[in-house]
Amino acid sequence: MSEDLKTIPIVDLFPTPVTVGMREVEFKRRRWRERHVHRAADYLNTHCLPVVVGPNLRHHPIDRHHLALALQQEGFWEIPVSIVADMSTLSQDAFWTVLEHRGWSHPFDDEGRRTSYTGMPQELEDLVDDPHRSLAGALKRAGGYAKDETPFSEFRWADFSARSDSAQTG
Repeated sequence: MSEDLKTIPIVDLFPTPVTVGMREVEFKRRRWRERHVHRAADYLNTHCLPVVVGPNLRHHPIDRHHLALALQQEGFWEIPVSIVADMSTLSQDAFWTVLEHRGWSHPFDDEGRRTSYTGMPQELEDLVDDPHRSLAGALKRAGGYAKDETPFSEFRWADFSARSDSAQTG
């Protein structure tokens, strides 16, 4: 796995999940505004977005979607990224299949329904709000579970929460 670092425009990021927790995005925006300018720059330098380069040389973040969307909403134009894999030679179908097999995508909507690869959001602003994802983030901050470095681990907690919620109401 290579790790090339560079800075790219935020609008050039193509999401790998369908959803985010908008309350989590708002939380990250508040935290960002509370940081001193120098601490903010240091934070970004140590929290680059891990991305996979896909077909048509598009950059697909595999983690930190909430941070990227928060920074975009705060008016940032560019973000540092770390290229963890170059899969630009793959077809679209093969690319998404490999991402999913590696756990680097989450093609499920806010109700847990699978989305086709062609139905994936094309921009960060297209991400759908999933309140269960926000709940999972709040639960993690409260000490309900430890941060796992596995991409989309919080989404799995959100999926669990949504299934538990629907099982109780169904």
